[in-house]
Amino acid sequence: MKVMTIIGTRPETIKMFPIIKELEKRHNVVSIVLASGQHQQMVAPLLETFSIKEDINLNVMVANQKLTDLSARLIIGISQAIAETKPDWVLVQGDTTTAFVASLIAFYHKIPVGHVEAGLRTYNRYNPFPEEINRRVIGSLGSIHFAPTPESSQHLIMEGIPFPQVHITGNTVIDALLWMSNQPPTKKAQRLEAKIYENHSKSSKPKIVLVTAHRRENWGEPLENICGAIKKLASTHSEVVFVFPMHLNPKVQSVAKGHLSGMANVILWDPLDYDVFAYLMKSVYLVMTDSGGIQEEATAFSVPILVLRETTERPEGVNAGMAKLIGTKEENVVYEGNRMLTDKEYYNKYVKVNSPYGDGKAAMKIVDMVTSKEVLEHAESGSMITEVQKHASEIPMPPSPPLNPKKRTLKELMEMKSNFPENGDGKGDNGIIAIISTYKRPKTIIRIVEACLNQSVPPKEVWITVFSSPYEGEYRKIIDEYKSKNLTDVPIHLITGGPQFTYFARFQVALLAPTKYVALLDDDVIPEGIHAFRNMLHTFNLQSNEYYGMYGCKGHVINTEQLEKEQSEYYYNYFTHEPNTIEMADVVGGLWFMKREWVKYMFIEDPITIATAEDFQITAMLLKYANIPTFIFPVDKEDKTSYLHSADFEDISEGEKTTGNGGKMYNGKEWDPHHLRNTVAWFLLNRGMTRPWAHQMYDRHDNVLMFVKDTVQANALAKSYDQLRAKKETAKHEGKIIRPWVAFAGLKTHTDEQNIEHLNEIQKIFNTNIDWNSNFLGYWTLELGRLDFGMDKGKDLMARTMQAFHHSIVNTQPIAVVLTTEGIDESTVGAGLTAADYGSPVIVLDTKSNTEYSRHESKWRKVLYGVADVVLDDETELMVYLDSIRSAMHRKTIG
Repeated sequence: MKVMTIIGTRPETIKMFPIIKELEKRHNVVSIVLASGQHQQMVAPLLETFSIKEDINLNVMVANQKLTDLSARLIIGISQAIAETKPDWVLVQGDTTTAFVASLIAFYHKIPVGHVEAGLRTYNRYNPFPEEINRRVIGSLGSIHFAPTPESSQHLIMEGIPFPQVHITGNTVIDALLWMSNQPPTKKAQRLEAKIYENHSKSSKPKIVLVTAHRRENWGEPLENICGAIKKLASTHSEVVFVFPMHLNPKVQSVAKGHLSGMANVILWDPLDYDVFAYLMKSVYLVMTDSGGIQEEATAFSVPILVLRETTERPEGVNAGMAKLIGTKEENVVYEGNRMLTDKEYYNKYVKVNSPYGDGKAAMKIVDMVTSKEVLEHAESGSMITEVQKHASEIPMPPSPPLNPKKRTLKELMEMKSNFPENGDGKGDNGIIAIISTYKRPKTIIRIVEACLNQSVPPKEVWITVFSSPYEGEYRKIIDEYKSKNLTDVPIHLITGGPQFTYFARFQVALLAPTKYVALLDDDVIPEGIHAFRNMLHTFNLQSNEYYGMYGCKGHVINTEQLEKEQSEYYYNYFTHEPNTIEMADVVGGLWFMKREWVKYMFIEDPITIATAEDFQITAMLLKYANIPTFIFPVDKEDKTSYLHSADFEDISEGEKTTGNGGKMYNGKEWDPHHLRNTVAWFLLNRGMTRPWAHQMYDRHDNVLMFVKDTVQANALAKSYDQLRAKKETAKHEGKIIRPWVAFAGLKTHTDEQNIEHLNEIQKIFNTNIDWNSNFLGYWTLELGRLDFGMDKGKDLMARTMQAFHHSIVNTQPIAVVLTTEGIDESTVGAGLTAADYGSPVIVLDTKSNTEYSRHESKWRKVLYGVADVVLDDETELMVYLDSIRSAMHRKTIG
């Protein structure tokens, strides 16, 4: 087996070194090392340190070359090298231009690509530039993805990479650093050490701060800000030594030297050889960096990190409490640096023992997989699905809903310790964009704008969104007139558009906000309490993280003790406005306050309808994909400065109704908007996307789950369904309710004709009396669109069914799963396999003779028989069998 390892930059060389050494140990592997020469001067010393001999060096680097020129040279050179050596694998690392081009050329040659350090994302295409797009494209071209952390693996899975192709290995940078730190200090390391202690004795142990700044997006003003901040810190803290290894790029060196040359406690040094860096890290007190690699490496030494960037694709260090994202504003860098250097208690909060990036064995895991014949065959096949049944139990499921935190008053919340204002002072990168969505209430718009501007923590900007409104001209006139008469430092922007996304449009706009926080407001919510935003920032940044979630001023709370088991009461009976205590909710509205980056979760899945219910969508997606809860924010009725909306809120709301006139739902009819919202709410409950799950609201011993893929199966199970519904009604007062839940396989379609056909199919199923509790499988409607790309539709159909049905089972935890052999195909078998894997009894109804099945159906019928606990040929026997299961469960519970 031939394995070509691609390196081009200093970080690539460091992170690929452990893999190259591991490949050299394998007797059945021919290791080919290709160096592109992208960072020729910085890579050469590393190759010597690691005793790596490059087999090919393209030497593509030219001074001040453009990305297009670099890419062109790489395409020619790598293409020729791959054509000559014909490797079985190409391994690339990270997100460099070298890695991007190598992946593309390997794909052109139909050679599988292994992507080391896969899944890093900021979801900002120009930050970092061009790395963010490079790694996304490599993700599309890669055959196997070696994700360093669970977070990065989830990015890949959410982007549609099949689960079997994603492997969590840890980061090879930890392997390299642990190896290097155990080597004796070199002469270069000793020279730097002597320079550090030139004006200090070793016994005095001065604090050493390592500073690095080189990223392309920080060139210009951001780098000027960083260097200006370091100058101020060095002037203030003469006892601290600042070590600043300068990148070779003249744009970096000129700025660093211009600000910092001649300062006694600032050491401007050449780029550190890796051995010097590893030795230095043993003594470093604090790291201030824009380097992605150093964000990882510093965690191995438990050194706190201040990240000099607006975003980071390595959130694990931040989430683990070892790093803090502070941006590049000079005042922010000075403030955070001062605090780390003077406040020991604050500093110690960032000192952690275990690195989130791995245990030092990542290279061994990666090479084991690369040299596996099974993995190679899978990669060469181009298949997106392998060993469906084997991986069914490994499909990642949404996290369990969070426990309810204590209900506290606003006064109690404000007395709790918070990292406000330093983590959320409303200024700079911690700012808020207020987004006001309005449709036909031009009379209230200036009141809302002024209420936002009068906040004690005002928004950085105010955006007013007007979509599909007949009053757009009037809005524009009112806002222009206001801006001409009122001088304000806060920019006010009017954003208009067509009807494409109706209520969802404001959330799409929120994705563009340049700030950490967004506050979205309906046009009947006037936040007249001047401390409304401040109170939310304080609570959001509580040190306990107890109420870390999205906030709203009104919301829907399910009372699981009092709720009747009917859909009509789900939405209306439990709506709360401005409670006295903070409460976890299933939906909030009127005002949405959250981190801007959270909004992206809203669009991971298609909404059930775009006619309304955007509030349900954002709440459900945050809970499902990020385990982020939603709270109705409290007010102090005695303190008007805390009010989240005005006293005339209800008059405004009732005066100009803005809810649409309904929308076409799955039955093809136009529904009343409130009926529509009720149905959306119920579907979300069925999908397990609300705070309580179905098995928590209803006794799981009452639940039976039926799988229906089309009208053929609906008609086959209709009689059994009617029996169960009748049993529910007659037994309601006997404590013997059996509640049938129906999992209907909804198919995502792409044309109007297909959608109409699909709506008709669903209408027919509803006509069989399988009513509103039909569970439309969320994963499936999301995933089936991928069948257009030439995959094995049978296997993919089964896999997607297993993903979706697994979630339905976890949500309802039924006493049994009922399937029919009528119209049997891969989806029916997938549902049966998943139920058996979960341990739920499988009941198969088979009322046809052997001769009535096609050859294809007969094959799948045998498979289904193999997982069935019982096969019934008479629907009337179903009730008897279910009663026996419930009785056995009851005896087991009593025992």
